[in-house]
Amino acid sequence: MRVLIILLLLIGLRAPAQAAEVHSPPARSPELSSIEALVNQGSLIKARKAVESILAEQPGNIQARLLAARIYKAMGLWSRSILEYESIRSEDPNLVEPYVALSQMHLENLSADLALSLARQAVRLAPDSKEARVALISGLIATHEYSDADRELEALIKRFPGDADVLYMAFQLYRDNGEFKEARGFLQKAIKAGPDRIAWLLDLYDVCESLGDIKSAEQAVELYLTKAPSSVEALEKLGLLQENYLYDYVSAGRTYDKILAIDPENWNALAGKDRIKIRQNDLAMSYKRRFRHVWASLMDRLSAWLESFSTQKEIRN
Repeated sequence: MRVLIILLLLIGLRAPAQAAEVHSPPARSPELSSIEALVNQGSLIKARKAVESILAEQPGNIQARLLAARIYKAMGLWSRSILEYESIRSEDPNLVEPYVALSQMHLENLSADLALSLARQAVRLAPDSKEARVALISGLIATHEYSDADRELEALIKRFPGDADVLYMAFQLYRDNGEFKEARGFLQKAIKAGPDRIAWLLDLYDVCESLGDIKSAEQAVELYLTKAPSSVEALEKLGLLQENYLYDYVSAGRTYDKILAIDPENWNALAGKDRIKIRQNDLAMSYKRRFRHVWASLMDRLSAWLESFSTQKEIRN
C-alpha cells in the first residue's frame, strides 16, 4: 500500500501543464446529489455503499470517484482517499479539488512541505479559489513562512471578510505568532460565522487558558460539551480546569468519573482521581491545623481574660 501511494505521488506531483485549461467536473446527477445529502446528514456508511455501487457499474465516473474520495476522507480512511484523489489527478490534472484535499490530508499527516507544494499547484490552477488559498495559507503557517501567510491572509480577508474558514486562518496565524489576544478575537468571529464548527470551541478554551481568562475557558468547554457530551478530550480539559484553576475538587471528581464511565482505563482521569484524594486529604489536614490554631488562640485569650478578671476582682476586694 505504501509503495502504491508513493508511486501515485510521484506521478501526481508533476506540475500541470501551464497551457492546460482549468475546468470543473460535470454537473452532479440526481443520484449523486442524494448520496451527497446522506454525507451532509452524517450517514457516511450508507453513502459509501451507494457510491461504491455506482462505481461498480461506472468505474470511470469522475464525479462519483470524487464523491467517494470525499467520503473516505470524512470517514478517516485517508489511504483510500489519497489513492482515489491521486488516481483522478493523474487522469485529469486540471481539477482543483484533488490538490486541495490532498494538501489538507498531508498537512494532517505532518507532511507540511508536500502539503504546501500541492496547495501552490491548486492556486496556480485556480487563483480565485478560496479553498485553494486557504490550503496555501495553512501550508505556509505549517512551514513557518509567516510573512507570506500574513500577506495571503490579508488579501483573503479583504475578499471574504466574514468567512469562517478565513477568520480561523487568521486565528491560527496570530496564535502561532504568540499574539493570543488578537488570535482570540479572530477565533470568536470565526465561531460566530461557523457555529457548527464545534471543534473550534476547544481552540477557544486553549487560547483563553493561555490568556489566563479561566472563566471564558470554562464557558467554552462547557458549551462544547452541550454539543458533544461524550467527548473525552473536552471532559479532560474541564476536569483539569476545575482541579487546577477553580480548586473545585468535588466537581473535578465528578468530571473524571464521567470520563471513566466512557473509558474505564483512561490514565488522565485515574491520575486525576488520585491527585484529588491527596489534595482533599491535605486540605482536610490544613483545615484541622487551622481549627486547632484558632481554638488554641481562643483558649489563650479566654484564659488571659479570666486571669485579668480574677486579678481585678482581688484588687477591688
